[in-house]
Amino acid sequence: MKKQEQSNKLSQNKEVIEDYDTEWKIKHAIRIIKSVNSQRDYTVAFSGGKDSVVLSWLSKEAGLKLRHAYNLTTIDPKGTIAFVKRMGAEIIKPKHTFLELVEKRGFPTMFRRFCCKELKEQFISPYIMTGVRKNESVKRAKNYCAFEDVYNYTAKIASVRLHPLLYFTSKDIEFIVNEHQLECHPLYYDEHGKFCVERRLGCLGCPLQGDRGKADFKQYPKLLASIAKRGIRFHEAHGRTAKDAYENLVYNLFYSNHGLTKYQQTYNGLFHYDAKEFLEQQFKIKLP
Repeated sequence: MKKQEQSNKLSQNKEVIEDYDTEWKIKHAIRIIKSVNSQRDYTVAFSGGKDSVVLSWLSKEAGLKLRHAYNLTTIDPKGTIAFVKRMGAEIIKPKHTFLELVEKRGFPTMFRRFCCKELKEQFISPYIMTGVRKNESVKRAKNYCAFEDVYNYTAKIASVRLHPLLYFTSKDIEFIVNEHQLECHPLYYDEHGKFCVERRLGCLGCPLQGDRGKADFKQYPKLLASIAKRGIRFHEAHGRTAKDAYENLVYNLFYSNHGLTKYQQTYNGLFHYDAKEFLEQQFKIKLP
């Protein structure tokens, strides 16, 4: 398809961009980046993930030296801080650590994602550039419909957000990383050094993972112990007990997919059930 035909088709239906070849998308993204930065100084919201690496590369291809900022979550995967520093990103520290938030607000779940809002979505600039792609999930495909939008942190604080990668697919990202030999986070590579585009970089123990973070806690059981300790403090501050906290944690990790009724049918039967012992057996750790 010729460039002019692509541009005309774009004006009629932006969805078709996903069908364009990668090189056209690269050029189109660079044009967008150059255009907005001729009017405002944008900051790259650098997450350390593969998409933000490609976004950073595009900004440089556009001939710009933009500020890069990384929101520290305090439960970042191993090697993340070193990587984002190597990429030249400024580290933005949160007002509260993840463990402090657990003590204050309880255990996060896929439906109570206060940690995302307070740690990953901190205000960093009035104008930010993200690596968001519609292709990543059904939710993002539905929620992100334009290259530019406005995100309100509070009633008085907001950021204009630009999404140059909005219509890039995973295949586009994989091609760019391999073709231009971009360095990505170590966790994206297998034991043979092959880049694995399907891998994702997220907080340790994130409840949005398919296994609700259990694999992370098996690898880092001391993190689970620290989370449990803070969660107990939260429960006790609200008139509940450590037993309640452990049962809440078991439900979040093992039964949130099935619902409270299934959990109660399984564990509130006639046999002895100790949530703390169950967790200690599952994660090979002594809990507080």
